[in-house]
Amino acid sequence: DVSRSMAGDKAIQATASAVTLSQGVQLAGLEVYADEPPIRIQIQAFGAGDEILCPLNDMPDNASLGKMYKSLAHRNSNSTIVSGALEKVEPAGRRLTLVVILSDGQFHDLSAAQKQATRLEQEGATILQCVFGNAEVGSLSENSKRINIANAKDLPNFLLGIMPELIDVLRSSSHA
Repeated sequence: DVSRSMAGDKAIQATASAVTLSQGVQLAGLEVYADEPPIRIQIQAFGAGDEILCPLNDMPDNASLGKMYKSLAHRNSNSTIVSGALEKVEPAGRRLTLVVILSDGQFHDLSAAQKQATRLEQEGATILQCVFGNAEVGSLSENSKRINIANAKDLPNFLLGIMPELIDVLRSSSHA
């Protein structure tokens, strides 16, 4: 979420969280799959529009991480429209598809986003919404998992804390 309401400390923590999550997921994948990199990561920004900051690949390179940091740390959008970003997600077939959304407010396109979330889940994706603050953010679907984070500073540590669960999920889907 690159809307202006995510500026300041929230922007810093969301950026740290994106880096933490992308690298943590890579390490979790190596824990489960020793012979090849099983995890591919794509990072998108959404606000008034959407932009792929890090294209789908095995490991974000330094240029992609730099672009991601610059875009995520400098918020400049007046809206929170997520459906376009969700539309660009293509489930990975037999691979686990995990969509993580970091946001602090209502989606201005909740109905369209819910349709995209339903499509993704029907195609096998898991959606995790990490919501900063106490905003009443609409759920994207009945099955999406939602985590409320009162203080943005807690999110990077929270994401590190769920890595053991993620490793278990990867192990259970390692037949893919």
